[in-house]
Amino acid sequence: MIFKNVSGVDPMVSIYETRVCDFERFINETGYVVGSMKSFHIKEDKGKGWYVSLDENGETWNKTEFPQNGKHPVTGVNKTDALAFAKWLTEKDAREGVIKEGEGYRLPRNCEFDVLVGIKPLGKGESVLKRAVGEQQKYKDNNWRGAVKAGDLSFHWGNYWPATSLDGNFHSQESYKAKLVELPNDAYTGVYANFRSDGYAFTAPVGTYSEDRNGLYDIAGNVYEIIEESGESDDVKTKYFIRGTAWNSNWDWEFFPSNGDMRPNNERHSNIGFRLVLDTKK
Repeated sequence: MIFKNVSGVDPMVSIYETRVCDFERFINETGYVVGSMKSFHIKEDKGKGWYVSLDENGETWNKTEFPQNGKHPVTGVNKTDALAFAKWLTEKDAREGVIKEGEGYRLPRNCEFDVLVGIKPLGKGESVLKRAVGEQQKYKDNNWRGAVKAGDLSFHWGNYWPATSLDGNFHSQESYKAKLVELPNDAYTGVYANFRSDGYAFTAPVGTYSEDRNGLYDIAGNVYEIIEESGESDDVKTKYFIRGTAWNSNWDWEFFPSNGDMRPNNERHSNIGFRLVLDTKK
């Protein structure tokens, strides 16, 4: 795991999302047990045609619905699992002298993720979800596709649409043909899925695509990333935040840098993983 300094962010940031090989070592050394996850499946019903099913089929981090190796981002984990990994790695590296006393690994905060995706961090008490919904509505009301063509919308990879094959791992021709992920609507099919190939139907090995302006990989794409904060208002004790985009992202709003959502604390998905930061003494 490689950590580096990023301008405007206090902790050092892992250049990669946490990999299967990293998480496997944690499991092997601790015996930690990860529960099952909800996975995406395309099913066919004579009355409904093709439809999306989100099921728990006994799949977990090392038994996914799609092929992965050690270099792929670990999926099917929730915030509790990610925190357990961070605690183990902190204790291990402190014991071995890799980090100093008082230093430690944790999940990134929303304000830090904002900097990583190139937007202004929210002020104290401002809502991540309200910002995301507000931006979605703003561009929906103003024909967002026209705004993209005019260069008014800024994505993590730049002011152009769609993303190129080097910009990240999202819903693509490969995903569409696999009939496992959500089928896009007609407009999206024409603009996006029919014209873009990224080489992978599901997750891709970390570092496959171009590094961003901060020297990081997959801030956009591969898996949604778990955030340190808990949910907002009434959900603060029962939900956790995810940010970014994933291998099956295909709706316009999922690509906005402000995109954020919450998941129940016990929920795991085949498109959710995490990235660590390292708090260090200056």
